Amino acid sequence: MSSESTTSRPDVELSILYKISQALVHRHNVADLLHEVLLIMEHAMGLSYGTLTLRRPDTDIFFIEAAHGLTPEEQQRGQYRLGEGITGVVAKSGKPEVIPDISRDPRFLNRTKSRKDTRSAFICVPIVHRGQVIGTFSIIHKSADPQILARDLNFLTLVANLLAEAVAETREQLSERQSLVAENERRRRELGDQYRPANLFGNSKSMRAVYDQVAQVADSTATVLIRGESGTGKELVARAIHFGSSRRDKPFISVNCAAL
Repeated sequence: MSSESTTSRPDVELSILYKISQALVHRHNVADLLHEVLLIMEHAMGLSYGTLTLRRPDTDIFFIEAAHGLTPEEQQRGQYRLGEGITGVVAKSGKPEVIPDISRDPRFLNRTKSRKDTRSAFICVPIVHRGQVIGTFSIIHKSADPQILARDLNFLTLVANLLAEAVAETREQLSERQSLVAENERRRRELGDQYRPANLFGNSKSMRAVYDQVAQVADSTATVLIRGESGTGKELVARAIHFGSSRRDKPFISVNCAAL
């Protein structure tokens, strides 16, 4: 990574950290946050390739959540298990890796198939929260100078530490929302099965919506208008509402309006 301006290295790093801290305050979506971090580093330091992986909840799989220099197809291919490839090794050990020449390291899998010329340096650092690796941050480096690599490794580690708390907090919020959605879906399915009228069949999304509506109005005093073309089962739905209500012991009277 290098800056095209004459600004000193400490000033560039301080500017990057300030911009990232602002992004942490205003961004509440993990993907958007990570993309913005990569853009900040691109503009300030000339970053041409970088990836941020996140650990999929309750698994040992790390997938690329945000990337710079990759197509969407290449990004989708970037998934690593613990210990698999350099990214997986960093995720498993919790320790950063600096590879001066990835073309000579068999652990570099090039799983994204994005690197045609692999004669580059590679830096990968873990994103750790409460002792658990929740992601990794990696870049392709043009320089093989040990001092430059060591300097950028330290800075990348600092950025990863800065991201860890925000990423973990946002992921927890997302996980909670996903759990609520899953729980609501489970309860909805249970209620759908419980209140599915015996005279109606089908398990599609549309039919489950009908079952939900029947359950909602069946035991109310509301007047229900059922609309639909001839043969779509309007009377079946009307019977389902009647026999699902507290008036199920009363007679159900069907009147053919066309005959009146």
